[in-house]
Amino acid sequence: MTEDQKQGSEQGLVAAIAHNGIRPPIAPDVPKSIKQLITSCWSGMPNKRPPIDEIVNILETKAKEDVRTSASVKKAAMEEKEKQLKDTRSSIIEEARFNMRNLHPSYEIVIVKATKFLATEKLISNEEVKETWYVSLARSEVTSCSNTRRGNHMAYSN
Repeated sequence: MTEDQKQGSEQGLVAAIAHNGIRPPIAPDVPKSIKQLITSCWSGMPNKRPPIDEIVNILETKAKEDVRTSASVKKAAMEEKEKQLKDTRSSIIEEARFNMRNLHPSYEIVIVKATKFLATEKLISNEEVKETWYVSLARSEVTSCSNTRRGNHMAYSN
Protein backbone atom coordinates (compact mmCIF):
# COMPACT_ATOMS: atom_id res chain seq x y z
CA MET A 1 0.00 0.00 0.00
CA THR A 2 1.39 3.38 -0.98
CA GLU A 3 1.54 6.39 1.30
CA ASP A 4 -1.33 8.05 -0.61
CA GLN A 5 -3.45 4.91 -0.23
CA LYS A 6 -2.71 4.77 3.51
CA GLN A 7 -3.62 8.42 3.92
CA GLY A 8 -6.76 7.94 1.85
CA SER A 9 -7.84 4.90 3.88
CA GLU A 10 -7.11 6.74 7.14
CA GLN A 11 -9.17 9.71 5.95
CA GLY A 12 -11.95 7.32 4.95
CA LEU A 13 -11.84 5.74 8.41
CA VAL A 14 -11.89 9.15 10.11
CA ALA A 15 -14.84 10.20 7.93
CA ALA A 16 -16.68 6.93 8.72
CA ILE A 17 -16.14 7.47 12.44
CA ALA A 18 -16.99 11.17 12.43
CA HIS A 19 -19.98 11.15 10.06
CA ASN A 20 -21.38 7.65 10.32
CA GLY A 21 -20.68 6.87 13.99
CA ILE A 22 -18.79 3.67 13.13
CA ARG A 23 -17.01 2.26 16.19
CA PRO A 24 -14.97 -0.86 16.80
CA PRO A 25 -16.71 -3.63 18.71
CA ILE A 26 -16.10 -3.78 22.47
CA ALA A 27 -15.02 -7.19 23.71
CA PRO A 28 -17.74 -8.96 25.73
CA ASP A 29 -15.45 -9.46 28.74
CA VAL A 30 -14.87 -5.70 29.20
CA PRO A 31 -16.49 -4.60 32.50
CA LYS A 32 -19.73 -2.64 32.25
CA SER A 33 -18.24 0.50 33.82
CA ILE A 34 -15.45 0.57 31.23
CA LYS A 35 -17.91 -0.06 28.36
CA GLN A 36 -19.97 2.91 29.57
CA LEU A 37 -16.84 5.06 29.75
CA ILE A 38 -15.78 4.09 26.21
CA THR A 39 -19.19 4.75 24.71
CA SER A 40 -19.49 8.10 26.52
CA CYS A 41 -16.10 9.12 25.08
CA TRP A 42 -17.43 8.26 21.60
CA SER A 43 -20.28 10.77 21.85
CA GLY A 44 -20.69 12.86 18.70
CA MET A 45 -21.31 15.90 20.88
CA PRO A 46 -18.13 17.07 22.64
CA ASN A 47 -20.06 18.50 25.62
CA LYS A 48 -21.49 15.00 26.27
CA ARG A 49 -18.01 13.46 26.56
CA PRO A 50 -16.58 13.13 30.08
CA PRO A 51 -13.75 15.48 31.09
CA ILE A 52 -10.29 13.94 31.48
CA ASP A 53 -10.32 14.15 35.29
CA GLU A 54 -13.54 12.08 35.34
CA ILE A 55 -11.99 9.53 32.96
CA VAL A 56 -8.91 9.25 35.18
CA ASN A 57 -11.07 8.92 38.29
CA ILE A 58 -13.16 6.12 36.73
CA LEU A 59 -10.03 4.23 35.57
CA GLU A 60 -8.32 4.61 38.98
CA THR A 61 -11.45 3.39 40.77
CA LYS A 62 -11.69 0.39 38.46
CA ALA A 63 -8.01 -0.41 38.96
CA LYS A 64 -8.42 -0.26 42.76
CA GLU A 65 -11.46 -2.55 42.57
CA ASP A 66 -9.49 -5.01 40.44
CA VAL A 67 -6.62 -5.01 42.95
CA ARG A 68 -9.04 -5.60 45.85
CA THR A 69 -10.78 -8.40 43.95
CA SER A 70 -7.46 -10.01 43.07
CA ALA A 71 -6.27 -9.73 46.68
CA SER A 72 -9.46 -11.30 48.02
CA VAL A 73 -9.25 -14.15 45.50
CA LYS A 74 -5.62 -14.79 46.51
CA LYS A 75 -6.57 -14.61 50.18
CA ALA A 76 -9.37 -17.14 49.68
CA ALA A 77 -7.00 -19.49 47.83
CA MET A 78 -4.41 -19.14 50.60
CA GLU A 79 -7.03 -19.84 53.27
CA GLU A 80 -8.18 -22.93 51.36
CA LYS A 81 -4.59 -24.20 51.11
CA GLU A 82 -4.05 -23.59 54.84
CA LYS A 83 -7.27 -25.48 55.60
CA GLN A 84 -6.11 -28.41 53.44
CA LEU A 85 -2.74 -28.45 55.20
CA LYS A 86 -4.44 -28.33 58.60
CA ASP A 87 -6.76 -31.19 57.60
CA THR A 88 -3.82 -33.24 56.33
CA ARG A 89 -1.86 -32.59 59.53
CA SER A 90 -4.88 -33.60 61.61
CA SER A 91 -5.33 -36.75 59.53
CA ILE A 92 -1.68 -37.76 59.93
CA ILE A 93 -1.72 -37.06 63.66
CA GLU A 94 -4.96 -39.01 64.08
CA GLU A 95 -3.52 -41.95 62.12
CA ALA A 96 -0.37 -41.89 64.25
CA ARG A 97 -2.40 -41.81 67.48
CA PHE A 98 -4.56 -44.71 66.32
CA ASN A 99 -1.54 -46.81 65.34
CA MET A 100 0.30 -46.04 68.55
CA ARG A 101 -2.76 -46.85 70.71
CA ASN A 102 -3.20 -50.13 68.92
CA LEU A 103 0.52 -50.79 68.48
CA HIS A 104 -0.15 -51.29 64.82
CA PRO A 105 2.97 -52.48 62.96
CA SER A 106 2.86 -49.51 60.59
CA TYR A 107 3.02 -46.87 63.33
CA GLU A 108 6.68 -46.23 62.56
CA ILE A 109 5.79 -45.47 58.94
CA VAL A 110 3.11 -43.02 60.07
CA ILE A 111 5.56 -41.29 62.41
CA VAL A 112 8.07 -40.91 59.58
CA LYS A 113 5.32 -39.63 57.25
CA ALA A 114 4.14 -37.14 59.87
CA THR A 115 7.67 -35.92 60.53
CA LYS A 116 8.41 -35.47 56.81
CA PHE A 117 5.07 -33.72 56.24
CA LEU A 118 5.50 -31.32 59.13
CA ALA A 119 9.02 -30.50 57.91
CA THR A 120 8.24 -30.13 54.19
CA GLU A 121 4.43 -29.83 53.95
CA LYS A 122 4.58 -32.60 51.34
CA LEU A 123 2.86 -35.89 51.96
CA ILE A 124 4.97 -38.93 51.03
CA SER A 125 3.71 -42.42 50.32
CA ASN A 126 4.32 -45.48 52.47
CA GLU A 127 6.55 -46.81 49.69
CA GLU A 128 8.72 -43.69 49.83
CA VAL A 129 9.01 -44.10 53.61
CA LYS A 130 10.07 -47.72 53.18
CA GLU A 131 12.63 -46.75 50.50
CA THR A 132 14.02 -44.06 52.80
CA TRP A 133 14.11 -46.61 55.60
CA TYR A 134 15.95 -49.21 53.55
CA VAL A 135 18.54 -46.64 52.46
CA SER A 136 18.86 -45.43 56.03
CA LEU A 137 19.21 -49.00 57.34
CA ALA A 138 21.81 -49.79 54.68
CA ARG A 139 23.79 -46.68 55.60
CA SER A 140 23.65 -47.47 59.29
CA GLU A 141 24.81 -51.04 58.61
CA VAL A 142 27.72 -49.75 56.52
CA THR A 143 28.55 -47.22 59.22
CA SER A 144 28.38 -49.82 61.98
CA CYS A 145 30.51 -52.24 59.92
CA SER A 146 33.12 -49.59 59.25
CA ASN A 147 33.08 -48.56 62.92
CA THR A 148 33.54 -52.19 63.89
CA ARG A 149 36.46 -52.52 61.47
CA ARG A 150 38.01 -49.33 62.79
CA GLY A 151 37.53 -50.57 66.33
CA ASN A 152 39.14 -53.90 65.46
CA HIS A 153 41.97 -52.16 63.67
CA MET A 154 42.51 -49.86 66.62
CA ALA A 155 42.44 -52.82 68.99
CA TYR A 156 45.20 -54.50 67.02
CA SER A 157 47.24 -51.33 66.70
CA ASN A 158 47.15 -50.58 70.42
